[in-house]
Amino acid sequence: MTRIEPVNPDRASAEQREALSAVKKAFGKVPALYATFGHSPAVVQALLRLQEALGAGALKRREQHLIDLHASQLNGCGYCLSAHTAVASSEHIDDVEALRHGEVTAPRERALVGIVRRVLLNGGALAGAEIAAAREAGLSDREIVEAIAAAGVRSLFNAVAIASGTPIDWPKAARIPEP
Repeated sequence: MTRIEPVNPDRASAEQREALSAVKKAFGKVPALYATFGHSPAVVQALLRLQEALGAGALKRREQHLIDLHASQLNGCGYCLSAHTAVASSEHIDDVEALRHGEVTAPRERALVGIVRRVLLNGGALAGAEIAAAREAGLSDREIVEAIAAAGVRSLFNAVAIASGTPIDWPKAARIPEP
């Protein structure tokens, strides 16, 4: 059930249209979740800048997918699971299900799963063991900070999608949580 309707471009304010135009320029379309965020053009602009910064960061693209998929799975966000499954699949990630569930074997990826779980469990309190494991697996402090930020950003997207009931406008991923 949609509780906050995505902004309809035909009824959007000039400021909302400008923000949604920036989304379309960045992604080639305006996903429904961004249209929901479109109620606050300032938030849309901030999210675009933050995502651009994280995308240009030190984490590998696969690691970014791991964080997005695993956080969305833990948070139970069907919208983001569907979106990130489609994007990861289009980038030839063939083990999306494993990434969703944090079933990875590479030490760096296991360390990232630990960080994501700790951040989502309690905001990062008591994260000493996870940070130590990440360093032992070869992650730099820059990468650790980016992983924590990415998990937090994904949780924000998950919360808005779930709370607003944003309709899924991506091919639905298998076994998504229902609200």
